Amino acid sequence: MLSKKFISATNEYCTYEKPVSSPYFKRVFHTVSPKKVELNICGLGFYELYINGVNITKGILAPYISNPDHIYYYDSYDILPFLNDGENVMVVQLGNGMQNAIGGIIWDFDIAEFRDVPKLAFSLEINDCENEARVIEADENVLCKDSPIWFDDLRSGCFYNANNEDELLHTASVEGWRSCFPAKAPKGEAKLCTAESICCQREIKPVNIKKSALGRYKIPEWDVPEYNRLRNTKPEYVPELKQGYLYDFGENIAGIVRLKIRGNENQKVELQFCEIMDSEGNPSYDNIYFYPDGYSQRDIYICKGEDLEIFEPQFTYHGFRYCVVMGITEQQATEDLLTALVYSSDFEKRSNFECSDNIANTLYGMMLRSDLSNFYYFPTDCPHREKNGWTGDANVSSEHLLMNFACEESLSVWLDNIIKAQNSEGEIPGIVPTGSWGYGRLNGPAWDRVIVELPYRIYQFTGKTDAFNKVYRCLLKYIDFLKTKQDERGLIGYGLGDWMQPEHDCDKPDAPVLVTDSILCMDFAAKTDKILEIIGVEEPRAQVKKFYNDMRTAIRKYLVDFDSMTVYSNCQTAQAMGIYYGVFEPDELPRAKQVLLDLVKKADNHFDCGMLGLRVIFHILADMGAAELAYQMITRQDFPSYRYFIEQGLTTFPEMIKRDYGDNPGSLNHHYFGDIGAWFIRYITGIRVDENLSLHKTVKIQPNFIKALNFAKADYKTPSGKIEVSWERVCERVTLKISAPDDITVEIVLPDGYKVINTRKYIWELEEAR
Repeated sequence: MLSKKFISATNEYCTYEKPVSSPYFKRVFHTVSPKKVELNICGLGFYELYINGVNITKGILAPYISNPDHIYYYDSYDILPFLNDGENVMVVQLGNGMQNAIGGIIWDFDIAEFRDVPKLAFSLEINDCENEARVIEADENVLCKDSPIWFDDLRSGCFYNANNEDELLHTASVEGWRSCFPAKAPKGEAKLCTAESICCQREIKPVNIKKSALGRYKIPEWDVPEYNRLRNTKPEYVPELKQGYLYDFGENIAGIVRLKIRGNENQKVELQFCEIMDSEGNPSYDNIYFYPDGYSQRDIYICKGEDLEIFEPQFTYHGFRYCVVMGITEQQATEDLLTALVYSSDFEKRSNFECSDNIANTLYGMMLRSDLSNFYYFPTDCPHREKNGWTGDANVSSEHLLMNFACEESLSVWLDNIIKAQNSEGEIPGIVPTGSWGYGRLNGPAWDRVIVELPYRIYQFTGKTDAFNKVYRCLLKYIDFLKTKQDERGLIGYGLGDWMQPEHDCDKPDAPVLVTDSILCMDFAAKTDKILEIIGVEEPRAQVKKFYNDMRTAIRKYLVDFDSMTVYSNCQTAQAMGIYYGVFEPDELPRAKQVLLDLVKKADNHFDCGMLGLRVIFHILADMGAAELAYQMITRQDFPSYRYFIEQGLTTFPEMIKRDYGDNPGSLNHHYFGDIGAWFIRYITGIRVDENLSLHKTVKIQPNFIKALNFAKADYKTPSGKIEVSWERVCERVTLKISAPDDITVEIVLPDGYKVINTRKYIWELEEAR
């Protein structure tokens, strides 16, 4: 277990105005023929761990990103393989992390109750030759000193002066080290971190290098308390350099860079990261605007001028395609100067997809890149600007995330934090983790329902019910909260809705929030009831069913025109959500679906909905026999479509669907439009994963032989093994191949218009019926 004793190197925390160096901590200890040595460690905000000079940290940003007054995390290490028989040296370096989120002014992290100096706790349990256990903790025997990092922040960057490096750091020498301060333990619950670590997935060399100037950067003039505090910030460091060398890595990614330089003594190298080019062709970070200039994704390295120096920023990461390197000479601006290190949570891939259309393959790759760029312990909204766990984004992405990655453990850990963030009234904040920001604004049922979507989808893809048992009380509490939001008709409408409909203000979609919220609250109750049924909690089900029936009755009474079978507002999102979430009776569905088809036709076969509508519309169209139309909407070249993102030169999915991604493009790396990646697998190759939440032993294969494709293939790892599906068209014949584990029942449903002309084991030869 982790010790409750915490220590710190100072009582003063780092700010923009007055930086405080990242501290080192050193503990020298001895072992004699040790048999077992276990270290439990918590470094708040982040830590890096060295045993006898070897960095054994599980990954970057360890141990986790959380509100420590809710939950704080520790990691456990077997350090026996790294020990000497005799004298050993443990060094820990701390970063600010969420404990002191300097760059979090816009979300009130600067005034959070939990804000404090970085602090360290550990329990080092040693079993020596005589098998007697002794425990070393963070106490007065641990010494500290300043490190070469004079400023670090999760969002802003890392400033490093190599002249302050200590050549004796990993030795038993304690010259120049000082005593530590006792520190208060966080108020939250201590938990062992079981979320996947954040590790380097690949390295990228630049595809182009050229001289360049930085584009403009401006903080908006919005008159709100957070921005007023931000504008009143007077940082110690003010950037002067505006010219440098642009390194283009060819794709939008998340991570850090490795700088390798032979520099002069005290040469200052500044690295400015960004994802866009402005209309004048200059790299720009003007779409970030949440930080003082010079602290918006910027790293600084001061050379000591000794041979080859290597710098990898610590305790931070960036979202970027471009890096402008300032303070270097033309001779230093080589291809080997910078290497991009792509990081994300370290997941096993659960599925794969490929087809004959390179547009679809590119879109699938964009989905993967967007998902991984935005998964640092939990789903974030963008890697360059916010790095926040927006609940609404994960609500619409959880299904495709779980279909493509084995991320259920990380999602379950984040769910623990969401449960802790629920306030006494039952409300869920718009971001998790948070301090006090996000309650009462920038949330609402379309965001809050992440608390039912995560456990529901985890069960769908894994069969695990652990998340059900820990969340169901939270779900019941939230339903009680929703009841306080019902109007006199029994409807609910507040907060955010169909976010980012094309060519609309982000918060003014065609589908009223009263419609989208009411439908999603109805579905929230349906999923809650299913969860209670599965875990055998019967008593609350009657009230949950009543809430569901009351919501559905009110929706049908006030929000559906049964003469035309149209959901109120007569738009794609409202109609598609009404169909998808069960507002209509079976005999009403044919007319309701025709209304949706007419709305799509009216839009010239384009989609015209935001993230809530895009989450469901292609599924509905495919289920009603219009998969060809859905595929056309996704891959057509003109605006709006997904292919249009490619035509605009994007390599990840953007925050906004716009005609012009010029000077004001918004964020260009989000995951909430990524459901099409799951759609490709589900509706082109036809792998339907346990849609009825049964016993995870039945998989339906229901492909659509899209006319624009000559072949498609996908595989998916079930808890019992891998399913593989492929089909290939030659003239009018299609060959379908399926393989699955022996203990899985495969149900094959062929699309209309095809007949079986020959079968062999795992192979079906089909022909279009005449």
